[in-house]
Amino acid sequence: MPLVNRPAADLSVAARMTRRTVPAPLTRDEVFASLNAARGEGVTPGRWFEKSPPFRVRLDGAEVPPEKLFCCNLEKAGNGTWRRPATAGEVMVDPELGRISLHATDEGKAVETGFATGQPFDIGGGAYDRRSSREKWLPDLVIPGEAPPWQIGVTKVASHVTDDPLQGGPVVASLRDAVDRWNAQTAEGARGIIAVMDNATYAEALNATHAITLPKGATLAIVAAAWPMVEEPGGVRRRIPGQLSPMHRRPLVLAPVMIDAADAADDPAGSLVIDGLVISGNLTARPGGDLGALRLYNCTIGASGAALDRSVRATTENARMSLVMDRCIVGKVDLPQATGGIEITRSIIGEDQIAGGGGAGAGVMVLRVPLMDMSCSGSTVFGRTNCRSLQAENSILTGRITVEHRQTGCVRFCYADETSVLPRRYRCMPRASDDPKPRPVFVSTRFQDPEFGLLSLRTPIAILEGAEDGMEMGVGYANRDPARRANIRDAVEEFAPFGLVPGFIYMT
Repeated sequence: MPLVNRPAADLSVAARMTRRTVPAPLTRDEVFASLNAARGEGVTPGRWFEKSPPFRVRLDGAEVPPEKLFCCNLEKAGNGTWRRPATAGEVMVDPELGRISLHATDEGKAVETGFATGQPFDIGGGAYDRRSSREKWLPDLVIPGEAPPWQIGVTKVASHVTDDPLQGGPVVASLRDAVDRWNAQTAEGARGIIAVMDNATYAEALNATHAITLPKGATLAIVAAAWPMVEEPGGVRRRIPGQLSPMHRRPLVLAPVMIDAADAADDPAGSLVIDGLVISGNLTARPGGDLGALRLYNCTIGASGAALDRSVRATTENARMSLVMDRCIVGKVDLPQATGGIEITRSIIGEDQIAGGGGAGAGVMVLRVPLMDMSCSGSTVFGRTNCRSLQAENSILTGRITVEHRQTGCVRFCYADETSVLPRRYRCMPRASDDPKPRPVFVSTRFQDPEFGLLSLRTPIAILEGAEDGMEMGVGYANRDPARRANIRDAVEEFAPFGLVPGFIYMT
């Protein structure tokens, strides 16, 4: 993914804005010139590397100094390989492709990188502030007057790993270990939290004998968050269950995840909450299981390589399962027998299916929930949808939608493919009288691009400002960009010098 500059503070009112003071995409030429000039002058690199470097690299825990960083083009050569540094300890960086290259002798060493990428929305697995989402599920686990939930931390920082509760434990070194400990002690009605406390990559598959076990009535939350320690007299350091700081964390689970929910008969079934994780594989409810609720907040599910080609799925049984996706990016959802309802808020489902401009059956099936009542708010869906009933607002639904029960529900302030079978519409696009039909134009529909899901300014106004309150349809609704542009346009007139006309220049 292309790297983006971390803006330097602009303390001068009179100074002009430059690329250094805005989150602009980094170019090879700029970074190359900065690093090479510093090496030639024998001084610490300035401009781009003085206080807030645009990227940092550690090898075996030791930070690579700027003089050993080399900016270059790391596109694959004719033989399919990347360039390598000439000397051990040096690192090649390509900011435009988001790649690093190591010397052959450095292979196998622990590598840590610090960088910034661009994204138009605070959704999916990300390091942004997720405290508002925490408040939606934490009260189900931390109940006043009852015993605190079972909790364990996960981190690859060896100095933090301990089983001693008087020194910040329990904290383990792998997500699989944490899940195994939950499985070993869980019981009917249990409540638990697994806090992933760093930004590491976890390659352990959570399936087969290491699947997440949920007895009936049990609730488990897996959250990307810091778990603060409290200092007590006598050198005691404790971590209090339920005290979480869900920001500055974006762990990657580079494997599939399976949920093994026990049959609860007529009793409440188990439920799982996942908040802030990026999962590259499928998230699957075990065949024959009885999962009551799956609640996903700020997650990216199915990010395999450069595409969203995996799904949230339950192949058989799990009939009363319900699904919540809030501020998520998900490849597909395939729940053919679930009946508990699906709620989608401020999310993107599918990718790269808008090419061709819609039409009958456009795209692949990305939401197959034929027995679920579905609500969709401020979201973008790339592909076809099949559901029982539909309540949608301020959304973009690009593929054909088939709704079985059309006497209930409503689709309002949405773009929906004109071939869709829907309940009643209210102020939706396109209208029967439109000629030509307005279509959404996206800057990118590929997951790996920073502008993924962002509406282009070439989009017809009927869609760009066609949602409720004159905002844009789709996942950008919550950003309220039309109002922000209008506010700036109104305010800047007061400060523009006489005879000059202000205008907008978009960095991206």
